[in-house]
Amino acid sequence: MLSMSFKDGIGGHGAGRWQTRLDKMLAAGRITAAEAASVRLAEDDAAREAALGAIRLRHARERVQVAIDSDQMSESDAAVFLERVANGEEPKALRALLRHGSQRAGGPAAHP
Repeated sequence: MLSMSFKDGIGGHGAGRWQTRLDKMLAAGRITAAEAASVRLAEDDAAREAALGAIRLRHARERVQVAIDSDQMSESDAAVFLERVANGEEPKALRALLRHGSQRAGGPAAHP
């Protein structure tokens, strides 16, 4: 799924590598044009990490909502997980949900 830390995800392999991954994610509908632009136009690593964090949080919210709707996660657990993701953490249980969530949900969620 989406492990988009600047250090070890999209940005971890040099500008050419993350640009290519960003293009693929955009073409697949995993990120929006605005999200891609926010990563590309980031002035420094901190700004790029913030943009990637926003994408990571959106993806987590989508998967968590599917888990709530299918009674796989409680609202209170979801709130804790999302707060941790918003703080830059990727809890193992949520990582598994993100990695396998698209299979349970019938494929990637549509993006506006």
